[in-house]
Amino acid sequence: MYVDKHKTCFFLAYDDCKDLLNKGFSRNGVYTIRSPYAGTMKVYCDMENDGGGWTVIQRRMDGSQDFLLGWEQYAAGFGNLTGEFWLGNRNLNFLTGLRSHELKITLMDWEGQTRYAHYDAFN
Repeated sequence: MYVDKHKTCFFLAYDDCKDLLNKGFSRNGVYTIRSPYAGTMKVYCDMENDGGGWTVIQRRMDGSQDFLLGWEQYAAGFGNLTGEFWLGNRNLNFLTGLRSHELKITLMDWEGQTRYAHYDAFN
């Protein structure tokens, strides 16, 4: 939101995808959230699966992104948030450094069989 009268800019930032969901955002997509360490960052939010509000840290769908990369690429993150990506070790640390989070891992094989792992405390 911008206020032209005083040339002041107010930036509405959200802590994570769960915060966005609680504020009424309900569509999957790329959003800007804030990190206490790194300012703001763009993330992909899954607002539909398992109650929504999930900050996606990795997504692989069709093999379009090469994941056989070096340490620096994994530290910084790579790919496209609307496609295949790794959010980045630094970003992951920024997001989880102050408090514990839930972690849900969803894996699907080539035959469409899906498996899940869920952890209540991840940091």
